[in-house]
Amino acid sequence: MFQPLATALGVLLALSGSSKIQSKPMAVEAARKLNYTNIMKQIGIAELVLGIVAVFGYWDWFPDMLAAGGVLGLAVIMGGAILFHLKAKDIKGALVPLVLFAVAIAALTIK
Repeated sequence: MFQPLATALGVLLALSGSSKIQSKPMAVEAARKLNYTNIMKQIGIAELVLGIVAVFGYWDWFPDMLAAGGVLGLAVIMGGAILFHLKAKDIKGALVPLVLFAVAIAALTIK
């Protein structure tokens, strides 16, 4: 796993998850637009926890397989985000989760 890429992804999505947990106005508006307000905080918790796990993978003492699982979990969440954007006919909005999905896959496959 390419740890610098996984760490950057982890930090970014942990911050995103934090804004969902705190119900920041921008996160709430996005959830309304994409019709996932009922699970916004759960998605935020998953992003925060998996992001932290991905970041911890940078340290030698943290198990590589656990860090890879965190990055894989983030890829799954981004896959879901892509589907929510497409369902809402927000093709342009699906580009960011698509890029983050690709970054997660790259982090998992590049040594």
